[in-house]
Amino acid sequence: RKDEEKTTQPDRATAQRDPEEEAVAEPENEAGTLVNAEDAVVYTPEDEEAGAEAGAEGTALMFQEGSHITWPVEGNVILDYSMDGTIYFPTLKQYKCNPALVLAATSGESVKAAAAGMVSRIYNDPMTGQTVVMNLGNGYELTYGQLQEVTVSEGTYVAEGEIFAKIAEPTRYYAVEGSNLYLKLTKDGVPVNPVS
Repeated sequence: RKDEEKTTQPDRATAQRDPEEEAVAEPENEAGTLVNAEDAVVYTPEDEEAGAEAGAEGTALMFQEGSHITWPVEGNVILDYSMDGTIYFPTLKQYKCNPALVLAATSGESVKAAAAGMVSRIYNDPMTGQTVVMNLGNGYELTYGQLQEVTVSEGTYVAEGEIFAKIAEPTRYYAVEGSNLYLKLTKDGVPVNPVS
């Protein structure tokens, strides 16, 4: 995808660019020595205008309205996203709004990043178990829950499709639904449908 290919130069202030053309700057390390040109990153003025947030290794976090996520596990939707109406939660035996997708998965199954992001939080939650939150840029965050064997830490950049965890046994809030991946997309803290 074109928007994922844009990246940000870590130290734009010292980058030498020809103003007439977009160029690949040769970045310098802390000692001021040029590093391998293959590690150079392209920076364009459009990145700054779009509010690109720099990820690790200069990679821009460019998720925006209209961007799509990839399916992080092989399973189907068990509980659909629904903030406009209620859906039935079998374990809880009640109807309620659902700010996330709950995807069928097998305990021990690998979880892939649905979009490129920077890990902002890792915590344990009674409902979603071990949970990882990734900043996607432009106010978007993806929350992954029901995890085990998480291989990333806060501040880690994760590429789209990269395996970063495995599915855990379900928490007691999802005992009837079975093993699953809890997947919530938010924009400025407000849930949005991950598949629209």
